[in-house]
Amino acid sequence: MSPNLIFNLFIVAIFGCYTVGTLWIADTLLSSYLPGYVFSGNYVLGLCIFVVVGFAYVSLAQWRMWYDWRNYMFAAVAVFFPLVFIASAISISIQPLNNMTGSFTELYCAEESFYQVCGKAFAAVVSSMSLRALPAVLTVPILFYSLVVRRRIS
Repeated sequence: MSPNLIFNLFIVAIFGCYTVGTLWIADTLLSSYLPGYVFSGNYVLGLCIFVVVGFAYVSLAQWRMWYDWRNYMFAAVAVFFPLVFIASAISISIQPLNNMTGSFTELYCAEESFYQVCGKAFAAVVSSMSLRALPAVLTVPILFYSLVVRRRIS
């Protein structure tokens, strides 16, 4: 492995830890102050997706020499935020009765479909996970550009 790839993996791992911390803080604050919000605490799938796609994006950005901050902000909206929706759907498919999904299924679905997620429960889970991920999705690109990219080109 080249030193650049090791550095990229190290940077993505650091921002992965930051992302998990941000998700936990957002989850804790939302469950404390927003009635009806259920603490998820499930960050493994999101972290795995972030590490793989983040490493690919950082390596591509380095290879293509993307030094403009807009590339990183657009990536947050065009790449990483849609991944939150995909991770939510995968999470519901893998664990349909975890903490959050079970709570919303019980709240929104009819009794006979308690073991299956209905549309309203699915929408509630996806919007809750998106709300929880928003601080990380918006701050990671800014921090990455400011702390890594701008320092490398200076």
